[in-house]
Amino acid sequence: MSTRQANVFIIEDDSVVRASLELLLSPTEYITHTFESAEKFLENLPQVEIGVVIADYLLGNMNGLELQSRMNDIGLAYPVIIVTGHARTDITVTAMKNGAIDFLEKPYSEAELLLSLQKAVAEAEKSLVKQQSQTVLHNLLDRLSEEERAILDLLMDGHANKQIAKRMEIALRTVERRRHALLKKLEVETVQEAAVIATKARLFAS
Repeated sequence: MSTRQANVFIIEDDSVVRASLELLLSPTEYITHTFESAEKFLENLPQVEIGVVIADYLLGNMNGLELQSRMNDIGLAYPVIIVTGHARTDITVTAMKNGAIDFLEKPYSEAELLLSLQKAVAEAEKSLVKQQSQTVLHNLLDRLSEEERAILDLLMDGHANKQIAKRMEIALRTVERRRHALLKKLEVETVQEAAVIATKARLFAS
């Protein structure tokens, strides 16, 4: 179980099923939230660190796959578990392509659901760590002035200080001063360490 509290959002239009799922998870450390429709879930958009969605495929106006697509559109990156009583290959394939962590066919066992939730929470934790790392890296890079960023890019391309000075048409001493400043702002001692920060930030952004 995660050291952070995991929130489970149950989206199910059948009140009996909704209540049974909530009851099933009540002894666990998960915090449960129930919604009768995808629209209600989106209207009360939850913002938590660790969140997992359990959504029935058949949900009236907006089904589970449509909810999944909508979540992707607005950047709500909670792992999704789709459940259905009418499994079809095309539905399963679409759900997985859209990023569903699992697809459960009713009647599923308690063990199956808990295993899927465990997998989904692990994925949510991994995404959170990546997001936090990305934020830290971008905050460091945001400290740099436009000129310092330009010098960092040239340094990463293997240019020496003199070459940078000539290319940017500035004094060598200016290059050295800005190089020293950018290393200090990035809280590193070498260009190689600065390059690692910039490279990781770009990889996260891609």
